Amino acid sequence: MTKDDKDRLKRLLNPPPAWSDWEISMILVGRPVSYVLVRLLHGVRWVTPNRVTILAFLCMLAASALVLWSPDQVAAICALLTARMVLDDTDGMLARFRGQCSVLGSYLDKVTDMLGFFALFGAAGVRAAEQTGQPAYFVLSLSGACSLLLMGYVKHVAKVEELQAGVPQPEAKNASNDVTFPSFWTFLWKLVARVPAAMESDLVMAGAVGALTGRWDVLAWYYGALQGVGVLVQLFRRGATVAGVDRFRRERS
Repeated sequence: MTKDDKDRLKRLLNPPPAWSDWEISMILVGRPVSYVLVRLLHGVRWVTPNRVTILAFLCMLAASALVLWSPDQVAAICALLTARMVLDDTDGMLARFRGQCSVLGSYLDKVTDMLGFFALFGAAGVRAAEQTGQPAYFVLSLSGACSLLLMGYVKHVAKVEELQAGVPQPEAKNASNDVTFPSFWTFLWKLVARVPAAMESDLVMAGAVGALTGRWDVLAWYYGALQGVGVLVQLFRRGATVAGVDRFRRERS
């Protein structure tokens, strides 16, 4: 590996350029471990970003199956969910390092994410319903996955509307080149501020916490209520974006 390669890889450790994309487990664990994996495997050509995505998806499915049928296998569940969390960051890091980012890879990543979350949330909901004797917990937990799906849908609808209307887009920052690591105190307070707004990696690791504690009912509430609030925020936020598209069109006409 050349010095330029090492410098480029090291910059991939920086947090995502948008603070709203920060995930605690990914920044503290996933990204550093992914850095090590990419450094070890960058020259192994049969290890491709899309294959890493598929492996992450299989880890999620295997963990969900254990939650459903063998919830006492706590160590295996935690190991599989941690592997999924790490690999989900590794595929993108490897793609950026090799210059292999693709539309197919992005599509595969998003589709497998949603299928995996439906499997995990559904399995957690079954466990919570059995634990409490209340089937409503299954509906509550699965509603979290539905909310995740809806959030992604309205986000992309709003983006398509902006692009079709020709709304100027902010210049995208290249995570490997233009983003520098923030100061320690900025990094710390932003990380703490992200605690109530868990995203994908944190939701995966919440499943591991559920397995460790055996409190599937609490996990079902966490998934359902947290994502329920999130989808309401997203609906208003993206609604404002689409309203801005209408204003932009009127100003141009």
